[in-house]
Amino acid sequence: MTTSQWLTLSDLGHRFGLSARHCGRVLDHEGWRDRSGHPTQAAIAAGAAQQHNSRYHIPSNRWNAEICATVLSSHGQRPLKRSERVSQWVTLLGHGRRIGVDLHEHRSNGRRPSHRSH
Repeated sequence: MTTSQWLTLSDLGHRFGLSARHCGRVLDHEGWRDRSGHPTQAAIAAGAAQQHNSRYHIPSNRWNAEICATVLSSHGQRPLKRSERVSQWVTLLGHGRRIGVDLHEHRSNGRRPSHRSH
């Protein structure tokens, strides 16, 4: 018996290099989220979503990784390979370091930070 993996929209989107918002839009298009962003009965019936409600915690929604991945793929999205995710982080962190250097130069010499394209 296999167990399903249940993810937040953020975690699901991360696998595809998408924001939670973009991931949610795909699920909206599928009719799986209501106007408040909560799973619809159709999503729950399809096994694509679970609602976790507790009187001690903020309600949270979880999405079935496998079922939602199929829907995202049908909308032209593809999961990122680990090497692609690492590459994105390296690029992001490298750019962030450059911005940090530029801001440091600005603070130390009173000039505005340079905005060079990389």
